[in-house]
Amino acid sequence: MMMRFPIVACILLALAAPVFAQESPSLSASLGINYWWANWDQDNVDDSSGSLLGPKVGLAYGRFSFGVVYLAGSFDLDFRGGTTAEADRQDLDIIVQYAIFDYLSAGIGYKRLSYDYKTKTGVKAESTMTGFALGVSGSYPIGQTGLLAYAAASFLPSVNYDDTFITPSEKVTTSDTATGINIEAGLSYMFPQFPLAIDLAYRHQNIDKDVNSDTFSGPAIEVSYSF
Repeated sequence: MMMRFPIVACILLALAAPVFAQESPSLSASLGINYWWANWDQDNVDDSSGSLLGPKVGLAYGRFSFGVVYLAGSFDLDFRGGTTAEADRQDLDIIVQYAIFDYLSAGIGYKRLSYDYKTKTGVKAESTMTGFALGVSGSYPIGQTGLLAYAAASFLPSVNYDDTFITPSEKVTTSDTATGINIEAGLSYMFPQFPLAIDLAYRHQNIDKDVNSDTFSGPAIEVSYSF
């Protein structure tokens, strides 16, 4: 049975697609592109939405799999009080998984999330968050249709973050730890004629800090080719 690689991205992490083990271990690889349209919910922001796009690379051997996803994009921010800004965001997710059973995997991952923006009033902000995640992912084929239903969840017990705010009169930096969760569920279709897969999912990520929280959620699509 063909191996499936992580969808992170989250992620997540373990924002990951299912992993199926082969009786005779062999090395296989996957290349893909991931697109995520997300709404950004923050305590001091009325509304924000944007999109992230980037490549995915996966390797698998037997019951083990390894995946890397890098996403970048921008968000339009509407702050309370009428101030607006455009934020640039970058995500890096790395995950290693082991298929405990054919349709159930456990993994450990690393996530780095960063964003920055500048308002028209001259306020600049930068934020970087990094941490390790523990997660599980599962999947199950829907009859003989080529469709797979899958879900993944992970927990980041300790996220290190640095938030910097720069105004015309001062610069304030806050460093602390937070917790995070990543959840993804969706459907994957594998074409019978060639090793191409399309995944449609809903993705939710949350970083919970003492001073505020960042929540990103929305639909995601991924196209990947395995060889």
